[in-house]
Amino acid sequence: MDDIRVYGKENCKICERAQEKLTAMGLAYEYHDIVQHTAPDVIDWRHKDSVNVLAALSLYNKHYPIIKINGQYLNYSGAMKVAKGMQKEAN
Repeated sequence: MDDIRVYGKENCKICERAQEKLTAMGLAYEYHDIVQHTAPDVIDWRHKDSVNVLAALSLYNKHYPIIKINGQYLNYSGAMKVAKGMQKEAN
């Protein structure tokens, strides 16, 4: 089973678009609001992914969302390319 997590923030149009596209593709995902601190793997430094999420956010110049697909951290455009491939495989 595929693991997709969207790390975004409130009032982020690209974050909303990513969620809409993933839903339209029929791909299940978890959404975590980084700013509201609802992402335990971001706010708890003891969690193994906290550093990875923050590093990915920094790598992509603090542009939201960061999307983790099967262990790989991607920006919006990279994640949509991977998601389209996943959708094709599912059909």
